[in-house]
Amino acid sequence: EEEQRKNEERKREEQLKQKQEAEKKDRERKKAEEQKRQEEVARQEEESKKTADSKKRRNNEKNEERKREEQLKQKQEAEKKDRERKKAEEQKRQEEVARQEEESKKTADSKKRRNNEKNEERKR
Repeated sequence: EEEQRKNEERKREEQLKQKQEAEKKDRERKKAEEQKRQEEVARQEEESKKTADSKKRRNNEKNEERKREEQLKQKQEAEKKDRERKKAEEQKRQEEVARQEEESKKTADSKKRRNNEKNEERKR
């Protein structure tokens, strides 16, 4: 009877030991799974951040490109207006020169005609 009691006691202790060992392994397994899950979450967050940063950078580059194109367009427009203004000023200047030359020619012709008339008068 004593022997049987000792055997049962040993059996209970062995079962308890196995149960505790199984529980310990289960905790370790769950801990490892949780760590793996957290690492995956961190990896995805990092990936997401990289993607967002990349998208933001591309967007900024596009905006800068649009800005440069707009500035170039405005510069070209201003240069075109400047050329047109200078062309108009040059045309106006040439017209004024032509007008003055015409006026000068008329004055010279008139003076020459009067001189000729005086000479004709003197001859007579």
